[in-house]
Amino acid sequence: MSRKVFKYSALLASVLLASALGGCGSDSRDSGASLDSVAKVGDTACIQCHSAVTEALTGESIVTQYQQNSPHNQDGLGCESCHGGGAMHNGVGPIPYPAPDANRCATCHDGVTSFTVAGVATIAPATNANTEFATSNHATGTPSHTTTALCTRCHTHEIAVLSNQSGYTGELASGTIGATTYPGVLDNAAYGPPVVTTGYTAFKCETCHQHGAGLRGVKARDINGNVVLWNASKSGRTDQFNLCTSCHNLYNYNQTRVIASNTAASGTLKYEHNTRWNRTLVTTHKEKTMVNMLTLPFANMTSMNPADHSNTLITGYAIRLTNTTDASYKGPCFDCHGHESKTNTGGSAPAAASSTIHTDWAQSGHAGGLLTAKYTAGAGNLRTAAEVDAVTAAYVDTNTNSWSHYNWDDNSTRGDCQMCHTATGISNYLVNQTTDLTGYVATSSSSPNTYSHLASWNATGGSNRQNELLYCWGCHKDAGTGALRNTTQAILSFTYNSQPVIIAGTGKSTACVVCHGGRGSATAGAVGGRNRPECRWRLCILSHGTCRFRRQAEPHLRFGNPDWRYHHCHQQPGSVQYLPYSGWPV
Repeated sequence: MSRKVFKYSALLASVLLASALGGCGSDSRDSGASLDSVAKVGDTACIQCHSAVTEALTGESIVTQYQQNSPHNQDGLGCESCHGGGAMHNGVGPIPYPAPDANRCATCHDGVTSFTVAGVATIAPATNANTEFATSNHATGTPSHTTTALCTRCHTHEIAVLSNQSGYTGELASGTIGATTYPGVLDNAAYGPPVVTTGYTAFKCETCHQHGAGLRGVKARDINGNVVLWNASKSGRTDQFNLCTSCHNLYNYNQTRVIASNTAASGTLKYEHNTRWNRTLVTTHKEKTMVNMLTLPFANMTSMNPADHSNTLITGYAIRLTNTTDASYKGPCFDCHGHESKTNTGGSAPAAASSTIHTDWAQSGHAGGLLTAKYTAGAGNLRTAAEVDAVTAAYVDTNTNSWSHYNWDDNSTRGDCQMCHTATGISNYLVNQTTDLTGYVATSSSSPNTYSHLASWNATGGSNRQNELLYCWGCHKDAGTGALRNTTQAILSFTYNSQPVIIAGTGKSTACVVCHGGRGSATAGAVGGRNRPECRWRLCILSHGTCRFRRQAEPHLRFGNPDWRYHHCHQQPGSVQYLPYSGWPV
């Protein structure tokens, strides 16, 4: 046998052996090897063979997608952090995870496991994709509306992906606002929607994530019809806000206009659901720079009381579009949402069976009852653009909530109040406070809290347009999984007999107890010059060094309790009967 024939025979034998072990790109379970024990070969070897492989739907190189923005494209991770080691692969043999799914993601993204990434110990942020996405509205509500071309833009996997690639993103109708004419995108046949011949499928991981798990980029049309980056966040890059708002519109492509009702009164561009307030993001999520893009009265997200610079009206949630201080920050949308994608806001308050944690929170005291005000404004269920405007303008004020009672984000006057009157304050307190009360120190002359996400904020004077509510991210470090910032012990913000007050075993109630655990007792040390005998809705009083809770405590901690506001934070205990609280939800 010639040397050449022997070489080819050996090669054929190795291919047949690899096929027997599982075949090219197959699972290695049949090989007897542990999936996670296969040696890695490094990205260079992967790229050499796979650089010509393209994604079937978009035609884009999977390697190019990976190198664009994959969070795994860095030292210590790489292709094999998702696919498993490639030592047995060599182009023909098995690979442990040829098509990694959400369950594979969750093996690392548990919020606990630490990896060395680029030389730094890094904890992979937790995900709820493996448990929640399959039942989400994104997965179960698509494909739908497939007989209307416009609707396929955001109700099918294929057209959502291709539209983001081709620039079929933006407002619905053309129109002129001021001196600028906006061309309209979604009703322009020259722009789309893209056409597919393979049929429509439901949203999946790949709808939002390209190869390597990076977020898909989004293209749009500028006022001259050119294909440009969809840059609603003004970050100039692919990010979570730009991706989510490519369907859930809030701003146009360069954040110069709001996309909503398209009425002359509002000065907004037209959203495809411009007559459905519960589908229009602006009605509840009014972000800081929006004040320059809306006509009155919609520009007044809050109105300032010149006497004390307090914000007396709250008409929407303040979005943390950027973040510089919170190590748990996962993006502006994931501050309060995860892969469950199911808020069930609806045009009217949902029945108990259909309510979600989002609708419960938005009607609670922690949200100032803002969603209740929105439901009242939209009670007629008229499905008109004027109704969208009415709901957008609906507000809560100091008569119904404490969040706008003072300008809490003014570090120079309200620093010592921020831990319980702002989401930023409680998030920092829960993470940083220590048992000697030195980890978090906020006074009216010094505060560790930064509110740069609020409109026109500065440390002295705060923001004269926005106040925070107690958002999900205040107590939770991960809205998707529900993980709390602190579940070990409640460190109260005052001393008793010169000693810190620390309540152990509070579990999931830790954050609650920190703020609803009493301001102090008659012998407690003064905090910020405000020594009150008792506080926080009369839920707790310190007596003989023990935190005692009134019999009515539990109902007042529940979401949506109608009379929470009548129990002032700094009242005397009076003759109310107090009993030790015997247990915590854990």
